[in-house]
Amino acid sequence: GLEQYAFVQMAEAAAVCEEQSRGQGVDWGYLLDVSRHALTNAMLSETADVKEAHSLIAEAESMMGSAVDAQRAKPWLDRALRVCTTFSDAMQKLFLERVLPIGQGLGVDGHAAAVFVEAEVRSNLLFQLSRVLSAGAKTAKHQL
Repeated sequence: GLEQYAFVQMAEAAAVCEEQSRGQGVDWGYLLDVSRHALTNAMLSETADVKEAHSLIAEAESMMGSAVDAQRAKPWLDRALRVCTTFSDAMQKLFLERVLPIGQGLGVDGHAAAVFVEAEVRSNLLFQLSRVLSAGAKTAKHQL
């Protein structure tokens, strides 16, 4: 449904940002726009801290209305990446605490359970957002 469509759109946006980061650098307006949409989704689905996501969205919208440079974008990128990392860490902890024992009880190799957890994390919109943000962080690093 809609979640899968958003995932595909974010994967395409991540590919664009990654390509841009290998050249002249990301288009900050584009990066902020797709990021705020992903953060809105994460906020509404409660896969991210609602208060932090709301704050990041408001800040992204503020930056979109003016010139953005790496110095201004870097702290925002760091905060947004922490949202993604927090989600990933929570998912891994939750799944490994539950999936690993179930897998062991069913005779499933521990590595297979870990691969399952990784697949679950990577199938979330926040994983694609982290790719977008990482491309922005790469650009910021080169511009600072």
